[in-house]
Amino acid sequence: MNNIEMNIVPSYVDDELAIVFHIEFTQYSQKIGEAKVYTYNHGKVGESSSRTAAGSANQKYGVLKEFNVIEEYSQITMNKMRHFLKIIGISNIDQATKLSNVSAL
Repeated sequence: MNNIEMNIVPSYVDDELAIVFHIEFTQYSQKIGEAKVYTYNHGKVGESSSRTAAGSANQKYGVLKEFNVIEEYSQITMNKMRHFLKIIGISNIDQATKLSNVSAL
């Protein structure tokens, strides 16, 4: 199961001030699911970058708004997605809706 690939398409939603990652999971060129994560910056607008760099005023977090993956792959795809988000500095992930596992896509 290590041969699951993630195709990540970022976009920006201006009215929510969020970067959205649409993630499509494939295995052997076969789609096995997809997810959508909205990422936000929790901090005061206009604060100096020196304070932000220290990490005390600016925290990034994600909200998982969609997660539709074939059930047998749900755990490994969730782990891959969390690993990606952790690499880009997002360790806190909330869940906006009930996650759904699909039996077939």
